Amino acid sequence: MNNLIEDAHKNLNGKIDQITCELTEVKSDLLEASAKSFLESAKLLSFAAQDETCENQDLVYF
Repeated sequence: MNNLIEDAHKNLNGKIDQITCELTEVKSDLLEASAKSFLESAKLLSFAAQDETCENQDLVYF
């Protein structure tokens, strides 16, 4: 009976380790996707900021 319980614990611990690993990989993928999205947004904001400088304004407005 003890062997059966020990085997069940080992099996459960193995599954827990596998799930933990899979969750870590998903977390990594989400962080990577978020970083790429953030970078893209930052680039777009940078372009928008450059467009708003005085040298890029139409002289008709002045």
